[in-house]
Amino acid sequence: MTATSESFTHGVDSDATSGGYTVYSLPTASPDRRVTGRDSPRADAAVKVTGKAVYNTDIVRPGMLHAKVLRSPHAHARIVSIDASAAQALDGVTAVLTRNETDGLQCYGTMVKDQPVVATDAVRYVGDIVAAVAAVDERTALAALDLIQVEYEILPAVFDVDAALDPSSPTIHPLEPRGGLPPYRNGASAALRSDHNVSYEFRYSTGSPDVWGECDHIFEDTFLFSRMNHMHLEPFVTVAEATDEQIEVWTATQSPFNLRQELGHVFNLPENRIRVHVALLGGAFGAKNGPKADPVAIRLSQLSDGRPVRFCMSTEEGFLTVS
Repeated sequence: MTATSESFTHGVDSDATSGGYTVYSLPTASPDRRVTGRDSPRADAAVKVTGKAVYNTDIVRPGMLHAKVLRSPHAHARIVSIDASAAQALDGVTAVLTRNETDGLQCYGTMVKDQPVVATDAVRYVGDIVAAVAAVDERTALAALDLIQVEYEILPAVFDVDAALDPSSPTIHPLEPRGGLPPYRNGASAALRSDHNVSYEFRYSTGSPDVWGECDHIFEDTFLFSRMNHMHLEPFVTVAEATDEQIEVWTATQSPFNLRQELGHVFNLPENRIRVHVALLGGAFGAKNGPKADPVAIRLSQLSDGRPVRFCMSTEEGFLTVS
């Protein structure tokens, strides 16, 4: 397709006499046209260039609490015990979330639902969330994290794909994979698998294998790619006001309706009991799909009698969450 200020040209398959192209004239501006043929100012330009734009990190609710999370220092370990009594007793702390406060909550995740709100039986990567605290300010929440005592039984871990596929390596996720897959087509297919350390398989095929017999040279290789981070300037951040009957979140997400559906699954609520607000996004590039900071903030709000809870991850935590 090519375009000028007066027309654009679009290729078609059936018109061989004109070279396979059709030329369409663009409308010109006229007094009775309010949009077509006229320049339209960008709706969010003024508030952004004047610094008045409201992003999700700017959201403040009356009586808002602040959340921080305790993360695992181990790649694979069984949680033997958690003692959060000292953290709970600290002045300014309204709630402490551990595996003891997650009964009935479902796991979430993109396609494969294997991520609990906080770790229950074991931690499976460095940075896995073990506990979370809601307090009157971030300093108090961080101080409370230091008071939580966790006893681990270190388990063998795997650190690369080849080791994970080795039948003798430890099983990281012992449960059957659960979730849903998109309706792939045009040569693409996928399936959930319960094989050792493999939960999901994707295949893509195009063309005919008969052409290999016509090739002078055939090259085969295994390609390895490093993990990537989207590196959006705005962190993962959520403000949640929630009870056992309804949830309201102000969150940095690209897919509010998908998020509402996922939160309904996690907290066993119908979607009409969940409201998702999204302010301007400070970058995302695909990273802000599905629950990120939301489940922790929601559960802490429920444990804090419905008071709003803000959970804003650091950039380092964002790497642990998505990369």
